[in-house]
Amino acid sequence: MHTAATNTAGVSDIARESVSTRPPLISEDWLSVLVGGALIALVLVGVRATDPVQVGLQVLVPLTAGAAVLGIRLIRFLPGVLLVAALAWLAQAIAALPAVSAWSLEYVVFALAIGLVVNHTVTVPTWLREAVRTEYYIKTGLVVLGAGILIDDIARAGFLGIAQALVVVLSVWTFAFWLARRLRVDDEFATMLASAVSICGVSAAIATCGAIQGDQETVVRDVTRARRRDAHDGTDALDRESGRHA
Repeated sequence: MHTAATNTAGVSDIARESVSTRPPLISEDWLSVLVGGALIALVLVGVRATDPVQVGLQVLVPLTAGAAVLGIRLIRFLPGVLLVAALAWLAQAIAALPAVSAWSLEYVVFALAIGLVVNHTVTVPTWLREAVRTEYYIKTGLVVLGAGILIDDIARAGFLGIAQALVVVLSVWTFAFWLARRLRVDDEFATMLASAVSICGVSAAIATCGAIQGDQETVVRDVTRARRRDAHDGTDALDRESGRHA
């Protein structure tokens, strides 16, 4: 799942996430599962906010509680996460403008642009870096995204549909990894790149990095390539649409 808050933080900030002074009570992976589960549970019990402020609170409260469990200093995390959320909302608002949506560009492109501008024009303060927890947000988002795959959808796909999906993912991953190694890309980068290409882009790359204990600088390169591909896909879609009406 591509979240706006993740991209707004700026790609290069992935490699500079602040390190808490206190040891976390549980691992970030399991904490993301718990926070994502809490968000799903809130929806199941009927907490379904529609107002932007209420939606923000519904998401930020569990995230902040999880940050406390990670040992993050909340006095710095709270203002930082509010600013990141505001910038994420700004990216979504820009993408929703009629003149912009005609270009078929998703909000993640504008979130990335905002993050890059902030990262290269001003010195990012420490209190803001405390809230730049890219992997934490991505992992939590993946848990919530997984809840969208309903049992009915799996049953509707049937055995052949599931088998086809597995064959496609495994085939693309294997070919992408083989091609990367043929181009003399190291194993670590090749693994992340193959996962990003065959599964779901940035989310898969970051999840793979955590699974193989990879170098986050490598993820930065992978994320950059994925974002460029998104922008290129948006331009191609616009060209095709223009061709239809020509």
